[in-house]
Amino acid sequence: MPVESTANNNGWTELTNGDATSAKFQVWKGLFVIRYTVNDSPPAADAGGWIYGVREGEGYSPLSSQTPLSGAKRIWARPWEGWDAGTITVSHD
Repeated sequence: MPVESTANNNGWTELTNGDATSAKFQVWKGLFVIRYTVNDSPPAADAGGWIYGVREGEGYSPLSSQTPLSGAKRIWARPWEGWDAGTITVSHD
């Protein structure tokens, strides 16, 4: 079941809530930087990533097809510069 997550400008918000092999997400409000990691450590505060806007996201697919990072297990989001917060819907397993 999809879960709505709110990310704010105080750092990275984990979208996956644990290790995942497949996921989908869609931005509903805001502009976000999305980053993948291999463990539960958040990306560096100034780490770059992929930028997604309203109605953008990734369809349900293996994380290995969403990022070139080998062994990715977690998805993180933070608002893009100039945005304080926003809303993303995510579903994963």
